Amino acid sequence: MEHYDGNTVTVDEDYNMGCTTPTRDECRIPAYPPCPPPVRRKRSLHFGEKKEPPKNGYFQPPDLDLFFLGGGSLQTAT
Repeated sequence: MEHYDGNTVTVDEDYNMGCTTPTRDECRIPAYPPCPPPVRRKRSLHFGEKKEPPKNGYFQPPDLDLFFLGGGSLQTAT
């Protein structure tokens, strides 16, 4: 106990010890459970099988070869 101006004042002994981290179990940060495993990939249905070409053939536009033979130069038709 301390006396101050004739009044009796009680001082908690822990007050002068400074701040401390709470150590009670309910104050602790909970441990996280381990992460779940990653999502499994879907199996490929056609793995290892060759695809047959389409019955009607592949689309072949008539000017496709001209596009690649041009070498990337831009020419205007006059």
